Amino acid sequence: MKLKKLKVAVVTALAVQGGLMAQVAVAQDTPALEEIVITSTRRETSVQDTPLAVTALSEESLRVQNIENTQDLTANVPNVLIYGGGRGTTSGQFRMRGIPRVGTYVDGVWQVSQVGLLQRQFVELERVEVLRGPQGTLVGRDSTGGSLMIYTKKPAEDFGGRLLIQAGSFDRRDVSGSVDIPIGDTLRTKWTIASYDKDGYVESVTTGQKHGELENETVRGDIMWTPTDKFSARLIMQQDQQLQTNAGVQTLISPLVAQRFGWQVGIAEAHDIASLAAGGRGFSNQSQVAGFPGGQLDDYQNTKALTSPDQIKLDSTNLTLEYEVNETVSLKYIYADTQIDDEQWADFAGAQFNFFTNYDAATREFSSHEFQVNFDFDNFSAVVGYFDWDQETMSRGTEFSHSDWSFPEGWGGGLGGSIGGPPIGKTINAGVPQTLSYDDVLNSPTCAATPADYGFDFSSSDPNLNPSIAGGNGQFPSINAALDPNTVAGWPRPCTAFNSWVPLFATVVGFNAASPAHDRGARAEVAGDALFGEITYFVNDAFDVTVGFRRHDQQNKNWNTLVQDAVAAGQVEARPLIWDKGFANPEGAVQVAVDPASFRPSDFSKTTWKFATSYDINDDVMVYASYTEGFNSGGISTVADSLGINQIPFSPETIENTEFGLRGDFLDGTLRVNATYFMTDWIDIQAGFSTIDRGTGDPITEVFTANASDGEASGVELELTYFVNDRLQLGANLGFLDTKYVNLKPTAQLTENTEFGGAPDETYAVYADYNWNVFEGDLSARLSGNYFGNFWRSSLPNFRQDAYGEFSSPAGDIWRWNARAVYQPNNADWQLTAFVNNITEETFLNSGFMDSIWQFDFSGVDAPREWGLGLEMRF
Repeated sequence: MKLKKLKVAVVTALAVQGGLMAQVAVAQDTPALEEIVITSTRRETSVQDTPLAVTALSEESLRVQNIENTQDLTANVPNVLIYGGGRGTTSGQFRMRGIPRVGTYVDGVWQVSQVGLLQRQFVELERVEVLRGPQGTLVGRDSTGGSLMIYTKKPAEDFGGRLLIQAGSFDRRDVSGSVDIPIGDTLRTKWTIASYDKDGYVESVTTGQKHGELENETVRGDIMWTPTDKFSARLIMQQDQQLQTNAGVQTLISPLVAQRFGWQVGIAEAHDIASLAAGGRGFSNQSQVAGFPGGQLDDYQNTKALTSPDQIKLDSTNLTLEYEVNETVSLKYIYADTQIDDEQWADFAGAQFNFFTNYDAATREFSSHEFQVNFDFDNFSAVVGYFDWDQETMSRGTEFSHSDWSFPEGWGGGLGGSIGGPPIGKTINAGVPQTLSYDDVLNSPTCAATPADYGFDFSSSDPNLNPSIAGGNGQFPSINAALDPNTVAGWPRPCTAFNSWVPLFATVVGFNAASPAHDRGARAEVAGDALFGEITYFVNDAFDVTVGFRRHDQQNKNWNTLVQDAVAAGQVEARPLIWDKGFANPEGAVQVAVDPASFRPSDFSKTTWKFATSYDINDDVMVYASYTEGFNSGGISTVADSLGINQIPFSPETIENTEFGLRGDFLDGTLRVNATYFMTDWIDIQAGFSTIDRGTGDPITEVFTANASDGEASGVELELTYFVNDRLQLGANLGFLDTKYVNLKPTAQLTENTEFGGAPDETYAVYADYNWNVFEGDLSARLSGNYFGNFWRSSLPNFRQDAYGEFSSPAGDIWRWNARAVYQPNNADWQLTAFVNNITEETFLNSGFMDSIWQFDFSGVDAPREWGLGLEMRF
């Protein structure tokens, strides 16, 4: 941990506490902070008495902080960052303390996939509990970074309902309604329908479409049966449908990115040259980068021709049974059945061209059973449980690449760019069909330039002259003494190399047609079980000790599927041949028989431990120390290159976390100070790698997972809440984080001592709440600000801008300010709400990455200033 930051954090906490101590007399007449009860430990405990870094947010707290989905938790909780992946925000990255794989649970049920979780609105929320640090004992699965526990309201005992209507900028129109209908004394039900809909905010000047649109629809039934005081059964059935388009913009285009590593011309520059020759707009900073000084696009514009949205459908059924045997023993059983069907488009260029586009469809099915026994005696409490699950994923991935080019004879058999390319009229906004000729590239000044013209010498051992030495990590050209930097032949990959690349990847390899490599399917089955437990022994009234364990056993089965055979037999749809057009039946398109020869089984077992102890200094102040472990199982990556499909296994990774904390209420319960210091070891990190084509030796657009290195993280977290008086409440959540990769493996595409992806050094959240009695009612207002420092969107340094000698700021280093006001008349069953998010219109890049030969950094971006009005009615 950086000592300066640690010193500032400690001094801040002490200064706040010391300064407020002088106001004890005033505080005597102010309301005390309420006790916050959580159930993350499988039993009800107070946050202030739990030796765990957990932040609990009630329904009211979520509302006043404008937290509408999981992505909004970013920076509201210390050292928590939730943002999109390389493809956009449909599949997100949840990172706590810089560590990924955060397990998400809804009413105790693990969510099988993070697809759609970033922007899914959860209805009828009761509270959210955010657990930072590895949770390898009580939950275990995919919770190396932490866990997000979401709890919904149970059906009420009395008849009643709620209707919420909300409208605002970007043509926002939200409607949600729920009704509680009791049936007799023992049966209660709650029925909910919700629709969230708003338009996009990034305009394509090619199609006129507004990207960033979002549609969520939810139908939910919740039935609660309590035939006795000791037994209850709760059945929840829910269906969610989500549609969204990625709001992407170009932030940097640099031909030097490819040239530094031996490419005389890269993909972006080749398209720029050929497009301008064809009368198009080209592909440069001036024509593509949003808000570029003197450029053609505004801050929220792009040239994207792809129009298809990502679509997600979720069906889930959960059953929870609880039985209180007696005052000391209780039983609990949770059953879950979930299916997720999704289609995702990844247009990595986001332009009027088709550089490279993934279109993937998948069906995921998950079922589980969990049994818990809770014991609560005078001197100890314990929970013992058993978890069993089955998971199946059927997927199919297709790709389109370079379909804008026309190929003369000898280039892939003379196929033209219209095969698999964007429909005529959608490829350019200047009125000229975008058919590109590589002859224009070969005849350009770029292809006459030598390495020496750029100050390069790829035959030199001097890293200042041969940049592939300093930044290539083994995937770029090595030294070749025969290369003459003063001639065109001095390029390891001259323009004629790209001359072969374009037709190879457009037709021969088969990005734009059926082939085993680029219309491929897979089936993965995971089955496992876990035995877990945790016991807390109360040594005396002030001191306790907790020991927890989890034994996890898992069996993985992986196959490739026989897609081409199934298509030929008419059993499934052929891949779409038109770019921007998906399967007519995505769910059916993935149902393909497996290839027995591709079967790859693997087993995984792991026992993880937790040790914690806490001591009550007095009734209001507790300190604790803990050691916790977490894990993520191994698996197999499936990638494709010019030689076909390649399966690459990777090993498990583990997390070891040591933590010290203080939980204290001061000034007669008006000031709450929660402080945590942690040290984390991340072992056998699973990281993304660029794929090197086995046939050509070139880096290609496929990314696979492998074990890369170890990592270290440490930091401080402070959560401060103060009731100044009965009208004014102040608060601050502060996170300080230091991360680095260590012990790199020989083939790792990481750099020693570089920081993790998604790991800003600082996250701050500050707020002030004030209440008035006006207009015969209550008016409350809240002003809040969130800050997160610079962070890299990619975990892989080779996908970061600085890896290529370019300066383009990473995401973050911004304050986002929000305001909200709520008015409720006295004795009324309705209230009005007004809010403004991102008041100062800060730009937040929420996804994306950069790669060498592409020469550009395509990024997702959050919305600019957004406002809304809401009416809530209860009956």
